[in-house]
Amino acid sequence: MSGLGEGRVLPWNPLSLRLGLAAKLLLISAGVTFLVCVTLMLQASSRLTTTMRSAFAVNGEALALSLASAAEQSAGGNIALLQSAIDSGQTLANVRYIYIEESDGTIVAHTFVPTFPVGIERFNPVALGELSDGTRVKVNPGLEFTAYGDHIRAIDVAAPISGGALGTVHVGMDLDAIAAEVASLRWALALGAGVILLLGVLLSYFAYNLMLLRPLRHLAQVTGRIVESNDLAQVVTVTSRDELGQLAGSFSKMVEKLRQFQSSLRGSVSVLKDSASRLDADTSEQSAMINRQAAALQQTRVTIEEINQTSQMASGRAKSILEVAERADEVVRTGEDALQQTLGGLNEIQGVVQQMAQMITQLGERTAQIHGIAETVRQLGAQSNMLAINAAIEAARAGESGRSFGVVAREIRALADQSMRETHRVTTILSEVGDTVAQAVKNSENGALRLQVGLAQVAVSGDKLRELSGILTESTSGVRQIAAAVSQQSLGVDEIFTALNSLDAMMVETTPRVASTQKAASALKDLSVNVSELVSHYNA
Repeated sequence: MSGLGEGRVLPWNPLSLRLGLAAKLLLISAGVTFLVCVTLMLQASSRLTTTMRSAFAVNGEALALSLASAAEQSAGGNIALLQSAIDSGQTLANVRYIYIEESDGTIVAHTFVPTFPVGIERFNPVALGELSDGTRVKVNPGLEFTAYGDHIRAIDVAAPISGGALGTVHVGMDLDAIAAEVASLRWALALGAGVILLLGVLLSYFAYNLMLLRPLRHLAQVTGRIVESNDLAQVVTVTSRDELGQLAGSFSKMVEKLRQFQSSLRGSVSVLKDSASRLDADTSEQSAMINRQAAALQQTRVTIEEINQTSQMASGRAKSILEVAERADEVVRTGEDALQQTLGGLNEIQGVVQQMAQMITQLGERTAQIHGIAETVRQLGAQSNMLAINAAIEAARAGESGRSFGVVAREIRALADQSMRETHRVTTILSEVGDTVAQAVKNSENGALRLQVGLAQVAVSGDKLRELSGILTESTSGVRQIAAAVSQQSLGVDEIFTALNSLDAMMVETTPRVASTQKAASALKDLSVNVSELVSHYNA
C-alpha cells in the first residue's frame, strides 16, 4: 500500500508541465507543420540559388563572349571604345565588374573605381590554348576578394579573345544579388509559412475539439461519475463509427459487463459469506469436539494404565497359585484309591458344578454385549471369582489338608474382586455382570450346602481322598485357566495401550491442523465480509 501513495520527489522540469490533450495535439501539428514549412523553404532557397547561379553563369558567358568578339574586331583600335563597351555592359542587371586583360597580363579596360585591384587577375586565369576542347569560357563559381573596403562575391566568367592570343575578357556576376533574392524569397516563404501555421493550428484545434476531444471528454465524464459515485448505470453515447466510436462502444460494453459482473459477484459473495460462516462454525465445533476427545482419551489412557498394573499383579499371583495347586495335587494323588468310595457324593457335587457352569455361561453371554477389551477383562474377572469360589468349596471339603489351598483360593478371589472393581470404572455396563456374579455366588452357597451333605457322606464312608484328588485336579485346571486368562488380559491391555498411544499421536497431529483450518476459515469469513462491503459500494 505504501508504494501507491508515496513516491520519490523528482526535481522540477519545465518540460514536465502537465498539458491537455488538445495542447499536445496542437503542439504536434504545429511542430510537423513548422518542420514541413522549414523543409520546403530550404528546398526552395536551394533550388532558387542553383537556378540563379546557372542563369547568372549563362548571362555572364553571353556578355563575356559578346565583349570578347567586340574586342577581337577592334584589336589594336581605340581603347576608349572598349571602355565604353564594358561600361555599358556593367549597367546590365547583376553584373558586378568587367575587365579586359591582354595576353601579357596588362589590364586595358575595367569597371573598378578608382583603379584596378592588384592581383585579382590571378583568381581565374586562362592560359593560351587551355580551352581547345570546345569550351568557350572558363568559370570560377565562387570568387571572393576585397577591393577598396568592398567585399566582392562573384561568378567570374573568363572568355578568351582569339583563343587567348589577344587576351581575356572577365565578367563578374554578383553573388550578393543571388543572396539578396534568396533572402527575400525566404522572408516571403516564412511569412506564408506563419500564416499557414496559424491557419493550420486553428483548423486543427476545431477539428480535434469536434472529432476527438468532445467524445474523449464524454468518456472521461462518464468514467469520473463511475469513480466518484460508484454508479455503473452510466450511459455511454456513441456518435461515430471511427476508432473513437469503437472505443466508446467498447467502453459501453465494458460498463455493461461490469454491471453484470457486479450483480453476479454480489450473489457469489453472499454465497461465499454464508459458506464461510458455516465453515467457521463447523471448524469451531470440530475443534471443541477434538479437545473433548483428547481429554477423554487422556482419561482412558490413565485408566488403562491402572488396569495394566492390576493385570500384571494378577498374572504374578496366578502363577504363584498355580505352583501351590500343582504341589497340592501331587500330595493328594496318593489317596486316589479311596476316591472310588465317594463317587455317589461326587455326582451330586457334579450337578452343583454343572449349575455353576450354567450361571457362568449366562455371565459370559451377558458380558459379550460389552465391546472391546473391557468385555474380556470383566469376563476373566467373573471367571476368576467363580473358580476361586469353587476352589474354596473344594478346600472346605478337603478339611485340614485343603486349608492352604483355601488360603490360595481366597487370594485368587481377592484378586478377582480387585480386577472387577477396576473394570467397573471403565463402564457402567459391568453392573449387570456384578448382579450375575452375585447370583452365581448365591448358587455357589447353595452348592456349598449340598456339598456339606456330601461331606457328611464322605465322613461316613471314610477317608475318600479320591474325591479330594479330583477336586484338586479341577482346581489346578481352573488356576491354569485363570493364569492363561490373566496373561491374555495383559496382552489385550498392552494392545489397547499401544492403540491409545497411536491415537494420542494422531490427536496431537490433528489438533494443530484443525486450529490452522479454523484460522483459514476465519480469514475466509473476514475476506468475504470485506468483498461484500466492497461490492455493496457499487450501484448496478
